[in-house]
Amino acid sequence: IHWMFYVHLICVSILIAYIPFSKIMHMAGIFLSPTRNMRNDSRMRRHVNPWIKPAKLHTYEEWEKEFKDQLVEVGIPLEYAKEEGESS
Repeated sequence: IHWMFYVHLICVSILIAYIPFSKIMHMAGIFLSPTRNMRNDSRMRRHVNPWIKPAKLHTYEEWEKEFKDQLVEVGIPLEYAKEEGESS
């Protein structure tokens, strides 16, 4: 076997060993992309996550009552606690 074959074989082996650590590996994303076969109709249809939990919301008044002690300690003025205190 000719010496050029061995040079070629070594160069190809080095290239194959280098590919996983290089930007060439991003080329696989073209074929392995999860969005490649998806429809492009995100503006026409809205996808709602079926397993999403509804968020537990509370008003600012409830939040202020919950953190009243910390707010007073830091010196942040209260809106709703003052109204309750004034009416008592």
